[in-house]
Amino acid sequence: MVEGLTLTRRAIDDHLSIGCVVHTTELSRAAGGPALLELAAREGIPCFRASSGLMGTLTPTRPLPAVIGAVGLRLLDATQLQVGPEAVLLVAEDLQNPDNLGMVLRTADAAGVAGVVVAGEGGDPLHRNCVRAARGAVGRIPIFVCADLPAWLMDLRRQGFDVIGATAHADMSLFDRALQAPVAIVVGNEDHGVSSRVLEACTARVRIPMAPGQDSLNVAVAAGVLLYEVRRPGSAGGLLGRVDPDAHGRRDVVQEDEKVVERRRGPLPQRKIDPEDHDQERQKPTDPPHRP
Repeated sequence: MVEGLTLTRRAIDDHLSIGCVVHTTELSRAAGGPALLELAAREGIPCFRASSGLMGTLTPTRPLPAVIGAVGLRLLDATQLQVGPEAVLLVAEDLQNPDNLGMVLRTADAAGVAGVVVAGEGGDPLHRNCVRAARGAVGRIPIFVCADLPAWLMDLRRQGFDVIGATAHADMSLFDRALQAPVAIVVGNEDHGVSSRVLEACTARVRIPMAPGQDSLNVAVAAGVLLYEVRRPGSAGGLLGRVDPDAHGRRDVVQEDEKVVERRRGPLPQRKIDPEDHDQERQKPTDPPHRP
């Protein structure tokens, strides 16, 4: 389920499989509300008006959103992931907090990754809090699940990938390691970080340098630092000039004849600051320390 005008509009714009849209009378008074309903009608998406009481039974979010959308999504297995030689992947192991996972997905989306692999018994990418925190990334970027992450990472290495594990215990600084595509960045649990078995499957371990007094970052912040170091022009990897999502469009993954194939979509639209990032619908995520 997507909640609020912004996320519902993004789901329609991204051509996700939307079963229906449910809205209250408040939507007609909201900026962009009538346009959203017109767009949904043009796309053939059923729209239903509901009372505030009925909307309250459909979502626990308070204050009530003016509109929600029922979106059909399924997560693919990581063994079906097929990417090109310039791919950047993000791997999230055993994240417990769905808000944190959502912010990780949002960060990965902004950095233009080819896909995100989620492993462990932690957060569900389809959890409502994750979907809300991801701000449209769920459904836009390919998300995969993995039952045996160490084995999958070893297979990734055999395909020529550099697998970089982020850990505060690494001897090597992030800035001392060349990050060259194809590369997979691995971040871990908010409390204990990447597991030892997964670190053993990595080609290298790096730490994010920090000033005295701090020894950890939020997992989404850590993922952002790592991914944008890969993307930074002039960095060891120097990938931004070759794989910049704004310049070259975005990879999407679709299911076709039981095989995952890559499909290119058009350039990303430039977005203005999202007022819903600061509205009362968003709950503040708990922010346990992440030890990259």
